[in-house]
Amino acid sequence: MLEQGCFMARVRAKNSTENVSRFGEMSITHLWSVNSDMVQAAYDLKMKMAAYWDVVTGRMVDNMVLHLLFSIQKLVNKEMQKEIISEVMGPQGNGLERMLEELPAVSEKRKKLHSSITLLKQSKDIVAGIMDKISVDLE
Repeated sequence: MLEQGCFMARVRAKNSTENVSRFGEMSITHLWSVNSDMVQAAYDLKMKMAAYWDVVTGRMVDNMVLHLLFSIQKLVNKEMQKEIISEVMGPQGNGLERMLEELPAVSEKRKKLHSSITLLKQSKDIVAGIMDKISVDLE
């Protein structure tokens, strides 16, 4: 739209070609015989349509990307839901029981911790008894 004045001056000067941004070099000899107001209106319309077409193509691309993203999310969610359900249910329907079972390594660690706690309690009692004897002997 900023080039409209220059374009109209070139048409009035009867130049044979004009370099129009976004369209390149154009022949304008056929516009010499057309009414100046009509050329100006046609130029306005062409530039507005070009700008509008950029918006339209951008929206089409955006909508395609959004549709693809939605389709992929729908597919992933559906497949993940099936996989999670099959994992929870298991082949014989005992998936939850299997998930709640304690692993042997965890069971072994728990037993070691209980024995350590028992040993520490016994050690505390023995040290407390020794400390009592020392304090009685010092008096």
